[in-house]
Amino acid sequence: MTNYIPHTPERSLATEIVTYQDAIDRLLIHFDRPAGDRDLYLMRKAVADALRQMGNHLWTWYTGRYTLQTEADYHTGTIAYTHSTRTVTLTGGTWPANAALGSIKIVSTVYLVATRVSDTEITLREDGNPGANVAAATTYYWFRESYLLPPNFIGMEEPTDVACVSGGPDIERVRVGTVLASRRSFAGVPAAYPQYFTIERDPRREGRSITVSPPPSSARTYEFIYRRSPRAPQVVKYSTGTVTSVNASATVTGSGTAWSSRHIGCVLRISETAGIEPTGPYGSRQQTGDLDVLFNASALTRVIIAVADATHLTLDTAADVSLSAMNYTISDAMDVDWETCGEYFDRLAEYMLAVGAHETAKGENATDPIRQRNGLAQDAYHRAACRDLMNDARPGNAPWWAMWPWFTNAWWTG
Repeated sequence: MTNYIPHTPERSLATEIVTYQDAIDRLLIHFDRPAGDRDLYLMRKAVADALRQMGNHLWTWYTGRYTLQTEADYHTGTIAYTHSTRTVTLTGGTWPANAALGSIKIVSTVYLVATRVSDTEITLREDGNPGANVAAATTYYWFRESYLLPPNFIGMEEPTDVACVSGGPDIERVRVGTVLASRRSFAGVPAAYPQYFTIERDPRREGRSITVSPPPSSARTYEFIYRRSPRAPQVVKYSTGTVTSVNASATVTGSGTAWSSRHIGCVLRISETAGIEPTGPYGSRQQTGDLDVLFNASALTRVIIAVADATHLTLDTAADVSLSAMNYTISDAMDVDWETCGEYFDRLAEYMLAVGAHETAKGENATDPIRQRNGLAQDAYHRAACRDLMNDARPGNAPWWAMWPWFTNAWWTG
Protein backbone atom coordinates (compact mmCIF):
# COMPACT_ATOMS: atom_id res chain seq x y z
CA MET A 1 0.00 0.00 0.00
CA THR A 2 1.34 3.41 -0.97
CA ASN A 3 1.76 5.77 1.94
CA TYR A 4 -0.17 9.02 1.82
CA ILE A 5 2.13 12.05 1.36
CA PRO A 6 0.53 15.43 2.06
CA HIS A 7 1.38 18.23 -0.37
CA THR A 8 1.60 21.87 0.58
CA PRO A 9 0.54 24.34 -2.13
CA GLU A 10 3.41 26.40 -3.41
CA ARG A 11 3.41 30.08 -2.60
CA SER A 12 5.62 33.06 -3.20
CA LEU A 13 8.12 33.73 -0.44
CA ALA A 14 8.45 37.39 -1.43
CA THR A 15 7.47 39.94 1.18
CA GLU A 16 4.07 41.56 0.82
CA ILE A 17 3.96 44.54 -1.52
CA VAL A 18 1.73 47.30 -0.19
CA THR A 19 1.28 50.44 -2.23
CA TYR A 20 0.38 53.99 -1.34
CA GLN A 21 -3.06 53.34 -2.83
CA ASP A 22 -3.44 50.21 -0.67
CA ALA A 23 -2.60 52.16 2.51
CA ILE A 24 -5.22 54.80 1.70
CA ASP A 25 -7.82 52.18 0.75
CA ARG A 26 -7.30 50.37 4.05
CA LEU A 27 -8.04 53.56 5.96
CA LEU A 28 -11.06 54.46 3.81
CA ILE A 29 -12.59 51.03 4.29
CA HIS A 30 -11.64 50.69 7.97
CA PHE A 31 -13.27 54.04 8.85
CA ASP A 32 -16.10 53.46 6.35
CA ARG A 33 -15.45 56.72 4.54
CA PRO A 34 -16.25 57.58 0.93
CA ALA A 35 -13.31 58.59 -1.22
CA GLY A 36 -14.14 62.31 -1.16
CA ASP A 37 -11.56 65.05 -1.42
CA ARG A 38 -11.49 65.76 2.33
CA ASP A 39 -11.28 62.07 3.18
CA LEU A 40 -8.41 61.51 0.76
CA TYR A 41 -6.57 64.50 2.22
CA LEU A 42 -6.91 63.10 5.74
CA MET A 43 -5.82 59.63 4.58
CA ARG A 44 -2.72 60.94 2.82
CA LYS A 45 -1.76 62.99 5.87
CA ALA A 46 -2.32 60.04 8.22
CA VAL A 47 -0.06 57.84 6.08
CA ALA A 48 2.63 60.54 6.03
CA ASP A 49 2.39 61.06 9.79
CA ALA A 50 2.62 57.31 10.41
CA LEU A 51 5.72 57.02 8.20
CA ARG A 52 7.33 59.94 10.00
CA GLN A 53 6.67 58.27 13.34
CA MET A 54 8.06 54.97 12.01
CA GLY A 55 11.33 56.74 11.25
CA ASN A 56 11.75 57.67 14.93
CA HIS A 57 12.46 54.05 15.89
CA LEU A 58 15.60 52.00 15.29
CA TRP A 59 14.20 49.47 12.82
CA THR A 60 16.78 47.39 10.98
CA TRP A 61 14.80 48.06 7.77
CA TYR A 62 15.92 51.69 7.88
CA THR A 63 19.64 51.04 8.24
CA GLY A 64 22.22 50.81 5.49
CA ARG A 65 25.93 50.90 4.79
CA TYR A 66 27.54 54.03 3.41
CA THR A 67 31.00 54.54 1.96
CA LEU A 68 32.60 57.95 2.35
CA GLN A 69 35.63 58.79 0.21
CA THR A 70 37.56 61.86 1.29
CA GLU A 71 39.83 63.80 -1.04
CA ALA A 72 43.47 64.80 -0.82
CA ASP A 73 44.44 68.41 -0.26
CA TYR A 74 46.08 70.51 -2.98
CA HIS A 75 48.79 73.15 -2.54
CA THR A 76 50.79 73.12 -5.76
CA GLY A 77 51.94 76.55 -6.98
CA THR A 78 51.07 79.92 -5.49
CA ILE A 79 48.08 82.25 -5.57
CA ALA A 80 47.03 85.87 -5.77
CA TYR A 81 43.65 87.26 -4.67
CA THR A 82 41.82 90.14 -6.38
CA HIS A 83 39.14 91.52 -4.06
CA SER A 84 37.15 93.46 -6.67
CA THR A 85 36.13 90.18 -8.33
CA ARG A 86 36.77 87.90 -5.32
CA THR A 87 38.98 85.85 -7.64
CA VAL A 88 41.82 83.61 -6.54
CA THR A 89 44.30 83.10 -9.38
CA LEU A 90 46.57 80.06 -9.29
CA THR A 91 50.07 80.08 -10.80
CA GLY A 92 52.00 76.86 -11.37
CA GLY A 93 49.10 74.48 -10.81
CA THR A 94 45.55 73.45 -11.78
CA TRP A 95 42.56 73.71 -9.48
CA PRO A 96 40.90 70.33 -8.69
CA ALA A 97 37.82 69.61 -10.76
CA ASN A 98 35.57 69.95 -7.72
CA ALA A 99 37.36 72.91 -6.20
CA ALA A 100 33.99 74.59 -5.59
CA LEU A 101 33.21 71.98 -2.91
CA GLY A 102 36.29 72.81 -0.87
CA SER A 103 37.87 75.48 1.26
CA ILE A 104 41.09 77.42 0.88
CA LYS A 105 43.49 78.60 3.58
CA ILE A 106 45.06 81.95 2.76
CA VAL A 107 47.64 83.19 5.25
CA SER A 108 45.98 82.05 8.51
CA THR A 109 42.27 82.07 7.63
CA VAL A 110 40.08 79.44 5.94
CA TYR A 111 37.45 80.51 3.37
CA LEU A 112 34.74 78.58 1.50
CA VAL A 113 35.16 78.43 -2.28
CA ALA A 114 32.14 79.74 -4.20
CA THR A 115 32.82 78.67 -7.80
CA ARG A 116 35.49 77.15 -10.02
CA VAL A 117 35.80 79.51 -12.97
CA SER A 118 38.65 77.76 -14.82
CA ASP A 119 41.74 75.63 -14.27
CA THR A 120 43.51 78.64 -12.75
CA GLU A 121 40.69 80.71 -11.24
CA ILE A 122 38.21 80.23 -8.41
CA THR A 123 36.01 82.75 -6.59
CA LEU A 124 35.27 83.12 -2.90
CA ARG A 125 31.95 83.84 -1.25
CA GLU A 126 30.82 87.39 -0.62
CA ASP A 127 30.38 86.62 3.09
CA GLY A 128 33.84 85.06 3.48
CA ASN A 129 36.99 86.43 1.84
CA PRO A 130 40.19 88.31 2.79
CA GLY A 131 38.53 91.70 2.25
CA ALA A 132 41.55 93.08 0.40
CA ASN A 133 43.94 92.07 -2.35
CA VAL A 134 46.48 89.35 -1.56
CA ALA A 135 49.83 89.65 -3.29
CA ALA A 136 51.08 87.13 -5.83
CA ALA A 137 53.34 84.24 -4.83
CA THR A 138 51.32 83.59 -1.66
CA THR A 139 51.26 80.00 -0.45
CA TYR A 140 47.92 78.33 0.25
CA TYR A 141 46.12 75.06 1.06
CA TRP A 142 43.00 73.86 -0.71
CA PHE A 143 41.16 71.03 1.00
CA ARG A 144 37.73 69.50 1.31
CA GLU A 145 36.44 68.86 4.83
CA SER A 146 32.63 68.60 4.30
CA TYR A 147 30.89 65.79 2.41
CA LEU A 148 27.17 65.67 1.69
CA LEU A 149 25.28 62.78 3.31
CA PRO A 150 22.28 60.96 1.79
CA PRO A 151 19.12 63.11 1.76
CA ASN A 152 17.29 60.62 4.02
CA PHE A 153 20.08 60.56 6.60
CA ILE A 154 19.04 60.53 10.29
CA GLY A 155 21.98 59.18 12.28
CA MET A 156 25.12 57.06 12.02
CA GLU A 157 27.60 54.88 13.85
CA GLU A 158 31.29 55.72 14.14
CA PRO A 159 33.08 55.56 10.74
CA THR A 160 35.86 53.03 10.21
CA ASP A 161 38.87 53.68 7.99
CA VAL A 162 38.96 50.64 5.69
CA ALA A 163 42.76 50.88 5.40
CA CYS A 164 43.33 50.99 9.16
CA VAL A 165 41.52 48.04 10.69
CA SER A 166 41.79 48.69 14.40
CA GLY A 167 38.68 46.95 15.72
CA GLY A 168 37.31 50.23 16.98
CA PRO A 169 36.36 53.77 15.93
CA ASP A 170 39.00 55.46 13.79
CA ILE A 171 37.46 58.92 14.02
CA GLU A 172 35.51 60.35 16.94
CA ARG A 173 32.26 62.32 16.73
CA VAL A 174 32.30 65.73 18.44
CA ARG A 175 30.19 68.88 18.52
CA VAL A 176 30.41 71.45 15.74
CA GLY A 177 32.21 73.89 18.03
CA THR A 178 34.89 71.30 18.74
CA VAL A 179 35.63 71.00 15.02
CA LEU A 180 36.08 74.76 14.82
CA ALA A 181 38.41 74.64 17.80
CA SER A 182 40.31 71.79 16.19
CA ARG A 183 40.73 73.85 13.03
CA ARG A 184 42.30 76.65 15.05
CA SER A 185 44.58 74.17 16.80
CA PHE A 186 45.80 72.73 13.51
CA ALA A 187 45.90 76.19 11.89
CA GLY A 188 43.78 74.84 9.04
CA VAL A 189 46.61 72.63 7.81
CA PRO A 190 45.53 69.21 6.45
CA ALA A 191 46.73 66.05 8.19
CA ALA A 192 47.12 62.47 7.03
CA TYR A 193 44.47 61.12 9.41
CA PRO A 194 41.39 63.12 10.49
CA GLN A 195 40.67 62.61 14.19
CA TYR A 196 37.20 64.12 14.60
CA PHE A 197 33.97 64.51 12.70
CA THR A 198 30.66 66.26 13.20
CA ILE A 199 27.27 66.34 11.49
CA GLU A 200 26.01 69.73 10.42
CA ARG A 201 23.88 71.41 7.81
CA ASP A 202 25.84 71.51 4.57
CA PRO A 203 27.22 75.05 4.06
CA ARG A 204 26.56 74.96 0.31
CA ARG A 205 23.64 72.66 -0.42
CA GLU A 206 20.39 71.61 1.23
CA GLY A 207 20.90 68.67 3.54
CA ARG A 208 23.32 67.38 6.15
CA SER A 209 27.01 66.84 5.69
CA ILE A 210 29.79 65.15 7.61
CA THR A 211 32.71 67.46 8.37
CA VAL A 212 36.07 65.93 9.29
CA SER A 213 38.90 67.56 11.19
CA PRO A 214 41.69 68.13 10.55
CA PRO A 215 41.00 68.02 6.80
CA PRO A 216 42.62 65.03 5.10
CA SER A 217 45.87 65.52 3.24
CA SER A 218 45.38 62.23 1.38
CA ALA A 219 42.36 60.39 0.04
CA ARG A 220 40.83 58.03 2.58
CA THR A 221 37.86 55.66 2.55
CA TYR A 222 35.50 55.26 5.50
CA GLU A 223 32.57 52.91 5.98
CA PHE A 224 29.75 53.27 8.47
CA ILE A 225 26.20 52.13 9.18
CA TYR A 226 23.64 54.89 8.99
CA ARG A 227 19.95 55.19 9.81
CA ARG A 228 17.65 56.68 7.21
CA SER A 229 14.13 58.06 7.21
CA PRO A 230 11.35 56.20 5.34
CA ARG A 231 10.97 57.18 1.70
CA ALA A 232 7.95 59.45 1.33
CA PRO A 233 5.50 58.13 -1.31
CA GLN A 234 4.44 60.49 -4.10
CA VAL A 235 2.26 58.60 -6.60
CA VAL A 236 -1.10 57.54 -5.13
CA LYS A 237 -2.49 56.11 -8.37
CA TYR A 238 -1.87 56.62 -12.06
CA SER A 239 -4.09 54.65 -14.44
CA THR A 240 -4.45 56.66 -17.66
CA GLY A 241 -4.62 54.54 -20.84
CA THR A 242 -4.10 50.79 -21.17
CA VAL A 243 -1.07 48.48 -21.19
CA THR A 244 0.16 45.38 -22.96
CA SER A 245 2.59 42.85 -21.51
CA VAL A 246 4.27 39.89 -23.21
CA ASN A 247 5.10 36.64 -21.46
CA ALA A 248 8.86 36.30 -20.69
CA SER A 249 9.47 39.99 -21.49
CA ALA A 250 10.29 42.74 -18.98
CA THR A 251 9.03 45.48 -21.32
CA VAL A 252 5.50 46.84 -21.01
CA THR A 253 3.93 48.99 -23.73
CA GLY A 254 1.29 51.61 -23.01
CA SER A 255 -1.43 53.18 -25.13
CA GLY A 256 -2.60 56.66 -24.18
CA THR A 257 -0.13 56.73 -21.29
CA ALA A 258 2.19 59.50 -20.12
CA TRP A 259 4.75 57.67 -18.00
CA SER A 260 7.71 59.57 -16.60
CA SER A 261 10.71 59.13 -14.33
CA ARG A 262 8.52 59.72 -11.26
CA HIS A 263 7.03 56.26 -11.86
CA ILE A 264 10.39 54.50 -11.41
CA GLY A 265 10.24 52.39 -8.26
CA CYS A 266 6.45 52.25 -8.31
CA VAL A 267 4.35 49.09 -8.38
CA LEU A 268 2.55 48.21 -11.61
CA ARG A 269 -0.60 46.09 -11.42
CA ILE A 270 -2.33 44.90 -14.59
CA SER A 271 -5.91 43.67 -14.61
CA GLU A 272 -6.97 40.33 -16.06
CA THR A 273 -10.44 41.72 -16.84
CA ALA A 274 -10.81 44.31 -19.58
CA GLY A 275 -12.39 47.61 -18.58
CA ILE A 276 -11.82 47.20 -14.83
CA GLU A 277 -8.89 48.49 -12.83
CA PRO A 278 -6.97 45.99 -10.71
CA THR A 279 -7.25 46.37 -6.96
CA GLY A 280 -5.02 45.53 -4.03
CA PRO A 281 -5.01 41.99 -2.66
CA TYR A 282 -8.07 42.72 -0.48
CA GLY A 283 -9.96 45.20 -2.64
CA SER A 284 -10.22 48.96 -3.09
CA ARG A 285 -12.67 51.73 -2.36
CA GLN A 286 -14.36 52.90 -5.52
CA GLN A 287 -13.92 56.62 -5.92
CA THR A 288 -17.55 57.25 -6.82
CA GLY A 289 -18.73 58.81 -3.56
CA ASP A 290 -20.37 55.64 -2.27
CA LEU A 291 -19.09 53.01 0.17
CA ASP A 292 -18.81 50.05 -2.19
CA VAL A 293 -15.64 47.97 -2.23
CA LEU A 294 -14.34 46.68 -5.56
CA PHE A 295 -12.28 43.50 -5.72
CA ASN A 296 -10.41 42.61 -8.91
CA ALA A 297 -7.08 40.92 -8.21
CA SER A 298 -4.28 41.81 -10.61
CA ALA A 299 -3.03 39.29 -13.14
CA LEU A 300 0.47 40.76 -13.02
CA THR A 301 2.25 42.71 -10.27
CA ARG A 302 5.76 44.02 -10.80
CA VAL A 303 8.06 46.89 -9.78
CA ILE A 304 9.04 49.46 -12.41
CA ILE A 305 12.82 49.91 -12.67
CA ALA A 306 13.07 52.12 -15.77
CA VAL A 307 10.90 54.34 -17.97
CA ALA A 308 12.15 54.69 -21.54
CA ASP A 309 9.48 57.13 -22.67
CA ALA A 310 5.80 57.94 -22.19
CA THR A 311 4.68 54.53 -23.50
CA HIS A 312 7.47 52.09 -22.61
CA LEU A 313 8.71 50.91 -19.23
CA THR A 314 10.85 48.09 -17.84
CA LEU A 315 9.89 45.72 -15.02
CA ASP A 316 12.15 44.26 -12.34
CA THR A 317 11.18 40.73 -13.43
CA ALA A 318 9.89 39.50 -16.79
CA ALA A 319 6.14 39.07 -17.07
CA ASP A 320 4.79 35.53 -16.76
CA VAL A 321 1.57 36.25 -18.66
CA SER A 322 0.59 38.02 -21.88
CA LEU A 323 -2.06 40.71 -21.46
CA SER A 324 -3.34 43.00 -24.20
CA ALA A 325 -4.87 46.48 -23.82
CA MET A 326 -5.71 45.98 -20.15
CA ASN A 327 -6.42 48.48 -17.42
CA TYR A 328 -3.68 49.01 -14.87
CA THR A 329 -2.62 51.05 -11.87
CA ILE A 330 0.74 52.52 -10.87
CA SER A 331 1.33 53.43 -7.24
CA ASP A 332 4.35 54.02 -5.01
CA ALA A 333 5.47 51.10 -2.86
CA MET A 334 5.30 51.89 0.85
CA ASP A 335 8.74 51.89 2.47
CA VAL A 336 7.76 49.57 5.33
CA ASP A 337 9.01 46.13 6.37
CA TRP A 338 5.59 44.51 6.25
CA GLU A 339 6.71 41.17 7.63
CA THR A 340 7.96 42.92 10.77
CA CYS A 341 6.11 46.23 11.10
CA GLY A 342 3.01 45.87 8.93
CA GLU A 343 0.56 45.56 11.80
CA TYR A 344 2.20 48.45 13.66
CA PHE A 345 2.03 50.71 10.60
CA ASP A 346 -1.67 49.95 10.07
CA ARG A 347 -2.58 50.65 13.71
CA LEU A 348 -0.38 53.76 13.74
CA ALA A 349 -2.00 55.12 10.57
CA GLU A 350 -5.45 54.52 12.10
CA TYR A 351 -4.41 56.41 15.23
CA MET A 352 -2.97 59.29 13.20
CA LEU A 353 -6.19 59.53 11.20
CA ALA A 354 -8.29 59.51 14.37
CA VAL A 355 -6.21 62.37 15.76
CA GLY A 356 -6.29 64.35 12.51
CA ALA A 357 -10.02 63.88 11.97
CA HIS A 358 -10.94 64.33 15.65
CA GLU A 359 -12.74 61.01 15.61
CA THR A 360 -15.69 60.77 17.98
CA ALA A 361 -17.93 57.87 18.82
CA LYS A 362 -21.60 58.38 19.53
CA GLY A 363 -22.20 58.93 23.24
CA GLU A 364 -18.47 58.88 24.05
CA ASN A 365 -15.89 61.44 24.99
CA ALA A 366 -13.93 62.49 21.92
CA THR A 367 -10.64 61.38 23.43
CA ASP A 368 -11.75 57.84 24.30
CA PRO A 369 -11.51 56.21 20.83
CA ILE A 370 -8.29 58.09 20.14
CA ARG A 371 -6.80 56.82 23.38
CA GLN A 372 -7.89 53.29 22.52
CA ARG A 373 -6.32 53.48 19.08
CA ASN A 374 -3.10 54.75 20.60
CA GLY A 375 -3.09 51.74 22.91
CA LEU A 376 -3.59 49.36 19.98
CA ALA A 377 -0.73 51.04 18.13
CA GLN A 378 1.58 50.71 21.15
CA ASP A 379 0.73 47.02 21.55
CA ALA A 380 1.48 46.46 17.85
CA TYR A 381 4.75 48.37 18.25
CA HIS A 382 5.98 46.05 21.01
CA ARG A 383 5.19 42.99 18.90
CA ALA A 384 6.99 44.53 15.92
CA ALA A 385 9.99 45.44 18.09
CA CYS A 386 10.28 41.81 19.24
CA ARG A 387 10.19 40.59 15.65
CA ASP A 388 12.76 43.19 14.60
CA LEU A 389 15.04 42.19 17.46
CA MET A 390 15.19 38.68 16.03
CA ASN A 391 16.28 40.14 12.68
CA ASP A 392 19.08 42.21 14.21
CA ALA A 393 22.26 40.44 15.27
CA ARG A 394 23.29 42.44 18.33
CA PRO A 395 27.03 42.88 18.96
CA GLY A 396 26.74 40.81 22.12
CA ASN A 397 25.68 37.79 20.09
CA ALA A 398 28.84 37.80 17.96
CA PRO A 399 31.78 35.54 18.89
CA TRP A 400 34.40 37.28 21.01
CA TRP A 401 37.02 37.03 18.27
CA ALA A 402 34.84 38.46 15.47
CA MET A 403 36.16 41.99 15.96
CA TRP A 404 39.84 40.96 15.69
CA PRO A 405 40.79 40.55 12.01
CA TRP A 406 44.22 39.11 12.87
CA PHE A 407 42.45 36.13 14.45
CA THR A 408 40.83 35.11 11.17
CA ASN A 409 43.54 35.92 8.62
CA ALA A 410 46.14 33.69 7.01
CA TRP A 411 48.18 33.59 10.25
CA TRP A 412 45.36 31.69 11.94
CA THR A 413 44.40 29.45 9.03
CA GLY A 414 48.00 28.61 8.17
